Amino acid sequence: MQTIDETLSDITGSKLTDLELARRALAISNDNNRIVMEIVLVENRRLVEPLLAARSQNSKEITKLIEESESRCESEKEKKVLAEVKRTRQPYQESCQRAIHLLIDERKHDEAETVMVNETLPALHTYHAAWEKFVEFQKDELDVAVKQAQVDYAGARRLASLLIGLAVILAIMIALFATRGAAHEIAGRISAEKEVSKLNAGLEERVKERTHERNEAIKRLDLQAAALEAAANGIVITDRQGSILWMNKAFTTLTGYSQEELLGKNPRILASGKQTESFYATLWLTISSGKVWQGEIVNRRKDGTTYTEEMTITPVTQQRGTITDTYFIAIKQYITERKQSEETLLLKTALLEAQAETTIDGILP
Repeated sequence: MQTIDETLSDITGSKLTDLELARRALAISNDNNRIVMEIVLVENRRLVEPLLAARSQNSKEITKLIEESESRCESEKEKKVLAEVKRTRQPYQESCQRAIHLLIDERKHDEAETVMVNETLPALHTYHAAWEKFVEFQKDELDVAVKQAQVDYAGARRLASLLIGLAVILAIMIALFATRGAAHEIAGRISAEKEVSKLNAGLEERVKERTHERNEAIKRLDLQAAALEAAANGIVITDRQGSILWMNKAFTTLTGYSQEELLGKNPRILASGKQTESFYATLWLTISSGKVWQGEIVNRRKDGTTYTEEMTITPVTQQRGTITDTYFIAIKQYITERKQSEETLLLKTALLEAQAETTIDGILP
């Protein structure tokens, strides 16, 4: 009975360790997926570097856990299931790297999102399915160990019953004590197994909830981005240093520059020289103090032609923990034709007034 109990402790302890290793690797993989989504969605590029560092650290931890699980494999079936995890991990990692490269190195946000949707997420589903199969295999192995122990206990009890019929009262007392201890140990194992099942079910539910929340957030961001992109007026967003972070199609149409030519540049690239330095100093002083600036300005397109626009610049402050980021959103309306019409109308009015005065002077004696 003692030998069976020690064997049960060794087996179940080992299988519980295998199960915990698999569950930890799956949890870290889920965290890595969240980090990749944040890298694609985050607007503040300065936050990308720590996210990439966290993802790299997680990937190393997952690799260590896989190697440790591989060293603990005892059967060919277990090795085969773990090998499937390693096989499905490679295309998932490659698609993640491709999406991050498109986003960070080539600044192709839309292509990065396409890779995430069409390649990374399906690969992630296959990869996590392999992990879940490995976790399920470890749980089954634990169940088999417990059942085998119960069979061994039953055989031992039958042997104890035979000995009880031939032994003295002392042997009976020892047998009863051993049986009670074994029953208590089995009850503890069963209770631990139920607790593991509850924790696993809770984890799966939390993963579903977080996945739903993440999908809803992505939908809202897509809707907002589509609305800004479809706006008739030109819209451009800069950081506190004045570097262009984003613009819509109406802005590129108005200026003649492409997105690649404008990203990271300062709006001074459009300066026509029609405004004085004091004009720009007043504008910057206004928005730097957190106030909205409105006015008209003459800018120059890529082809050298000038145009007049009516512009509103609104400062936006974003708090991230103890860090405060400030951005400037400029909305531009093309008014060159309206200004020309107003000037033409003023000229005609002046001519009519001059003709009227000349007529009156000719009539009066």
